[in-house]
Amino acid sequence: MNIGAWCEIEWLDDLAKGFRYISFGTYDEENDSDSYGVSDDAILFYCPESEFLKLVETGNGEFRITHFDYEEIENAI
Repeated sequence: MNIGAWCEIEWLDDLAKGFRYISFGTYDEENDSDSYGVSDDAILFYCPESEFLKLVETGNGEFRITHFDYEEIENAI
């Protein structure tokens, strides 16, 4: 089961690139993590898996995804 994706992000304002994590879970305020237990500090963006490929295609206005690898639950950080 995919719980998120490690993504190469290109920021649209300065074209800087970096690797960041996008969570397919929801924010859990009580634990400051996503619903899979990944710390919110490690997460750039929350996006339902059903909308992720659209995000890859169109970006979000601040960044675009140039490459990604799915994170599966057995490999969770």
